[in-house]
Amino acid sequence: FTLIEATGKKCLFVRHAVELLGIDNVEVVQTRAESWKPKALFDCVIARALGKLADFVRVAGHLCARDGRMLAMKGRHPTAEMHALPAGWRVLALHDLSVPGLAAERCVVELGRA
Repeated sequence: FTLIEATGKKCLFVRHAVELLGIDNVEVVQTRAESWKPKALFDCVIARALGKLADFVRVAGHLCARDGRMLAMKGRHPTAEMHALPAGWRVLALHDLSVPGLAAERCVVELGRA
């Protein structure tokens, strides 16, 4: 797993948590996603609280492999956002979530290349 975070303080915390938990298959990269050029593209790119779906694709779409998926956690079904995706992207599925201890609506929007 590769975790991308631009803020140094947050990266330090995540690295510390990874070390405390003894997780050895995680790399934390301090950079802005939109400017990062990984050695290999990812099968799945996941974001939470990044902004609108179009922003997610603009910021991280280049990290996703041709047949890969992008997953965005959202609140209520973001119908308007789903219709405003950049050219070349489409909604593949919408997955409703039940978050324990949270009464609010949550879903995951699954995106792929058109």
